[in-house]
Amino acid sequence: MPEASPNPSFPTEMLAEIAFAHFGIRGRVEPLTSERDQNAAIFVESGEAFVLKLANAAEDPAVLRLQNAALAAAASYRPALPVPRVLASRAGRDLEFVERDGRRHALRLLTRLPGRPLSRLPGSPALRRDLGTVAAHLDQALAGLDAAGRHQQLRHHLPWDMSRALEIRPLLPLLSEEDHRRLLTAVLDDAAAATLPGLAALPQQWIHNDLNLNNLLAEPEQPDRISGVIDFGDVLRAPRACEVAIAATHQCVREADPLAAALEVVSAYHAVSPLQPLEIHLLPRLMALRLAMAVLIQLSHTAEKGGGHFDLAMHGAFLRVVARLAAIGWEDSAARMQDALRDGGKA
Repeated sequence: MPEASPNPSFPTEMLAEIAFAHFGIRGRVEPLTSERDQNAAIFVESGEAFVLKLANAAEDPAVLRLQNAALAAAASYRPALPVPRVLASRAGRDLEFVERDGRRHALRLLTRLPGRPLSRLPGSPALRRDLGTVAAHLDQALAGLDAAGRHQQLRHHLPWDMSRALEIRPLLPLLSEEDHRRLLTAVLDDAAAATLPGLAALPQQWIHNDLNLNNLLAEPEQPDRISGVIDFGDVLRAPRACEVAIAATHQCVREADPLAAALEVVSAYHAVSPLQPLEIHLLPRLMALRLAMAVLIQLSHTAEKGGGHFDLAMHGAFLRVVARLAAIGWEDSAARMQDALRDGGKA
């Protein structure tokens, strides 16, 4: 699969210097993980906290300006959405540049939101319903980017673009178990025959495209409310059904009945932004496809760059959900979703 240049690797003391030089802030710097960039949290004496983001040298600045526009659209939406704010530099810009080792990296500073990633907190039906509501409002906010017209022609390649999912087929040999290869091969075969043609028939808009457990925050004191939606690095123009499927999929991987857990997200989304019949019909297939992509892309990333970013221990849960949906059957799973939404979201 296409790969960006190596992640930026600025020493911590240099990150502190960059933060002061461009944004006038000093504080304790703590590295954060990133799939292809370099991020760090900065904690200042006043109690404020920020995230310094150094983009991969291969990243198109137009894509970063799109991400900034997406954050601004979400921040100005009503009801208020819990997203980071992009802060201007000393020069009044929301995008600066620094160079190291012959590479030029875009630089941004964002506010740091309170809360812990959902991956470190227990799930609940109330939290899943709140996520569905937040995701629906977020998509309504991001749909406004099309009205502005400035980003409609932007096309960028993302490994996590579901419309390009068949590009992961060469990664199937990374799976050591034959049963797992057979399972994900069947998902990709079905994607070629049904999922992707159906997806191509749906209207597109800008979506977050990565509402996974690590990009959603909640505070332990209010565990049933989303306190933050972070990491807009995979913002993409795609059918909103992809957004719903991604959010629902990652909420169901720790649950005994994954379809029932997914429906808690889907029904709350549907209550705010009603889904079309074809969107609902595709959701189980899109959920399985997202998990197939997660397993193979994460294995590939780890083989190329080493461990530390992705938790490969989750792959067993991912594969069990795919197997469960496949055992129910794509059509029966979709029918169960259709029936549940007609009955008010009860599976």
